[in-house]
Amino acid sequence: MIAFDGSCFTNISTPVIMTVNPIPTVTLTSSDADNTICASQSITFTAAPAGYTQYVFSDNGNVVQTSASNTYTITTLASPNSISVSATNAGCASAPSSAIVTTVIPAPAATLASSDANDSICAGDNITFTDSPSGYTNYEFFINGISAQSSAGNTISSILLPNGAQVYVIPTNQSCLGAQSNNITTAVIPIPSVTLAVDDNDVCAGEVVTFTASPSGYSSYDFQNSNASVQNTSSNIFITASLQPGNSITVIPSNFGCTGVASNAESVTINPSPTVSAGNDFAVCVDAADITLTGFSPAGATWIGTGITNASGTFSPTLAGVGTHALALAFTANNCTGRDTLIATVNALPNASAG
Repeated sequence: MIAFDGSCFTNISTPVIMTVNPIPTVTLTSSDADNTICASQSITFTAAPAGYTQYVFSDNGNVVQTSASNTYTITTLASPNSISVSATNAGCASAPSSAIVTTVIPAPAATLASSDANDSICAGDNITFTDSPSGYTNYEFFINGISAQSSAGNTISSILLPNGAQVYVIPTNQSCLGAQSNNITTAVIPIPSVTLAVDDNDVCAGEVVTFTASPSGYSSYDFQNSNASVQNTSSNIFITASLQPGNSITVIPSNFGCTGVASNAESVTINPSPTVSAGNDFAVCVDAADITLTGFSPAGATWIGTGITNASGTFSPTLAGVGTHALALAFTANNCTGRDTLIATVNALPNASAG
């Protein structure tokens, strides 16, 4: 440099050498090739070239990282987003790079519901589990931790569910795996089964018969005679004296709302009791002679009662005494006894007075 003061020139100064730094340029790439990730997935953006003094990463124009690192990693990227980077080198700043927009797919959420409101079914009943919402790419259902179905269907049905089975579902949407749904535990009640026994298969008409279903302890036992219910209670015992010929007794058990099939049938032979008629009631005086009872049937029947002196039919008013006496007639045939009763009235003698 030479200076001039109007008359004289100065000596030439020391030369100044100027360094001109180039403006840095940067490009941006993503670790995800298709720019589509699942929510909470890690993604890394890389500025090239490396080695500049500083890199400023921005999302939608808002600075998210300023450092000497040429990479930016994030696990909380949300939509909408637009990542760009600018660099500074030797005091010179670059223009922002082209932006990368990444689609962030929300993690699918699952809520599982059962077709059975109280989560209790009978063995062999069909039950359906439904995940909400529908429309995801895939639903994988698990029963007791074992995969039972994996498909685009959001329901699963089963008739072979074990007791206490725990069912849950894990949804997938566009390759994004969701969290496990709520867990549903279902009680599967076995179908009750019983066997029937009777204390006597051959009885007389009107005789008491006892039927017993085993095991005991079920909620109810429906005893039926030729498919008509005759007793439906919690008792496993049915006692009756009114069976008629041609009977066929079965029992249907129920337990916690689950109904079993009818048991084995038990039939009882009803032998008719012989028809017995004691005849008409009568009245006599206390001093009357012994009376031979007549007009009864069948022949050979046996009399019992106060005043009977001979079972074949002799009545003593004197022995019986004044009063009303029930005289019973019984006859046994085929091990069955028929009975009938008459009333014998023994009157006192009238008082006699002399006039």
